[in-house]
Amino acid sequence: MNHIKPTIPIVLLFITSACVSTSGILPEEQARFIPDQARTIMVRSDITADSLYRHTLRTLLRQGYRIEQKDDALHSISTGAYEIGQSTKVRYDIYIENTGSSTTARLNADWQAGIQGNAMAEVLTGVNYEAQWDQAIWGEGGRPSRAFAQMYKFAQGLPYRNIEFQIQP
Repeated sequence: MNHIKPTIPIVLLFITSACVSTSGILPEEQARFIPDQARTIMVRSDITADSLYRHTLRTLLRQGYRIEQKDDALHSISTGAYEIGQSTKVRYDIYIENTGSSTTARLNADWQAGIQGNAMAEVLTGVNYEAQWDQAIWGEGGRPSRAFAQMYKFAQGLPYRNIEFQIQP
């Protein structure tokens, strides 16, 4: 029986990410410009940090995100879990600062399997599976890429001069 236990995490990973895609979030022509292993999105803007911060907060609230924490002085925002379809949840950490002649918003996201993904994993494995939050990374397929695609779509809705991707955390 012990030889089965090491395979359970592998089976759970497969079950909770299988059949999950970025379809419906990003058109293919946009997705191909994102480098593999991208983890952070840098939004460069010509408006002030205060203006970009307020705009970002309003946009998040309009789209139905719940704000878990915010710091008006530091221009930082952390959202709660937000369902993005295909039994996937996403949450963001956003930090906005003046960077010389422009303003930069730094976006990072985490993903988690939704209720259906967790329930399926439990039924198929018999293990009480509690989903953990993991970093959204482009190019890994499944939920990590779906969450990153949602973050990129959100970033495109902010006033920007250009958008860049960072590979290292």
